[in-house]
Order: sequence, then structure tokens, then C-alpha cells
Amino acid sequence: MICVIPEQALNTYRVGEHHASSLAYNVAETIGELQIWTYPETEAKSKNYEADRIREIDNLVQAAMMRLTRHATGSCTVIV
Repeated sequence: MICVIPEQALNTYRVGEHHASSLAYNVAETIGELQIWTYPETEAKSKNYEADRIREIDNLVQAAMMRLTRHATGSCTVIV
């Protein structure tokens, strides 16, 4: 699987190749390393708790994919 992510510089992208068979495991492992997951202080949950968790999970997966792509073996920067 090829992943392309934007870099900070304008028109610059990072391209990395990932093995589909291990990608889910690597994403989950990377999310654990991010250490930004939060748990509610009390058992009371907000009305949109589940929707907020889904958005957080989406953001975590995106952050993990970006980190994995930046550190992928053979990844490269492309300027267009």
C-alpha cells in the first residue's frame, strides 16, 4: 500500500510504502506510543461521547499513518 501525506512546505509530500498485512498492527502500536488518548474523569459522559470518541480515533489513525509514512523504509519526499 502506498501512502502520500502532505508535508509542511507548500507542494511537498512524503511517500511511503506499507505492507497491508501488518498495517493495522503498526497503526495500533503507533497510537499507543502517541500517548494522547484521554479518558473521562467521571462515569458521566457527555451527550455526544461516542461521536467524540470516533472523531478522536479517526484523528489518532491519521496521526499514526503520518508517523509511519515519515519513518517508512525507503520513504521519500516529493515536490510537485
